[in-house]
Amino acid sequence: LRFGECVAIQSKNIENNVLHINGTWDSVSNSKTTTKNIYSDRKITLPKRCLQIIDEYPLKYPKDKISKDNYIFIYKNNKPYNISVVNSRLKKINSSKNLSTHIFRHTHIALLTELGIPLKSIMERVGHNNPQTTLSIYSHVTEEMSKNIIEKLNEIDLLN
Repeated sequence: LRFGECVAIQSKNIENNVLHINGTWDSVSNSKTTTKNIYSDRKITLPKRCLQIIDEYPLKYPKDKISKDNYIFIYKNNKPYNISVVNSRLKKINSSKNLSTHIFRHTHIALLTELGIPLKSIMERVGHNNPQTTLSIYSHVTEEMSKNIIEKLNEIDLLN
């Protein structure tokens, strides 16, 4: 998910383990707006761990601090988290990588690619229309993918 899509999730957007992404959080207007494009309005099935996080997260807040609009990922002001605050906190983590909210999107797509998920399925999951966007920007070759290439090449017996 894009950061704005994630923080714009309301409890009504999840039904039977399926998340309907129908908006994004605009930190300038401090409100939920339409998705980036028509392909960004989509439904995705959530894995078990995501559902656990979504179930547990509101328990961290007293009942009177829960967002009246039922946003799931809220901050002190009962509004969704601000991307600047989250990116600032990520930069404080001692890591060799330049962490930002967007790196998680890149990683998700790279891992799906590594798992052999078809390009069309990845595109639909992340809200892309153009395969070039997914391929050129997001499909990083991971160490595991490089290892798999060598394993596959070593399996080929050209002499028989």
